[in-house]
This record gives sequence, C-alpha cells and structure tokens, in this order.
Amino acid sequence: MNAIGVHAPGPVDTAHVKTLQDQIDLARQLGGIAQVNHPSWQGPHEGKGILTTDRLLETSGATLLEVWAGVAATKRSGTPIFPPDAASSSP
Repeated sequence: MNAIGVHAPGPVDTAHVKTLQDQIDLARQLGGIAQVNHPSWQGPHEGKGILTTDRLLETSGATLLEVWAGVAATKRSGTPIFPPDAASSSP
C-alpha cells in the first residue's frame, strides 16, 4: 500500500498497523490518498497470499488500486491456494 500526500510532523507510530485496512486508515488520518498495490504479489499479504477481490471488498477508503504489477515476483498464474482465476490474468 502506498500513501500519497501524507502530512506527518515526525515519525509515525505504526505498531498498531496490522492489516490492509489499518494501512488505509493511517494514510487517510495523515491526510493522504491510499493506493492498494500489488494485487497479485507473491509474498503473503497479511499472511493470506494473493489479494483477492473478496478481500479487497472487505476494505474501504482506498482511492487508487494498482491493477497490474509488471515485476517478476508477480503470481500471474495463481498459487496452490489461489488458482489462476483468482490471480492477475495478465501475461
């Protein structure tokens, strides 16, 4: 997740930030725009793998969404847990 245009007077305590929703909320609290990144990144997102549509719909407040990540670590063909139709289908 990226936060664009945040305004923090100093270091921000992120100890309470555990979920994607927490990240979105913090970005907005700091006056920023929340952008959800890497919808099919290979690393675990909150320990659950690929960010599915259902998981994304559980959040609110993000303004921007990266719809395709063109890096080698992107799981375009799915994973054992998330089949290809749940992952980004871009080549």
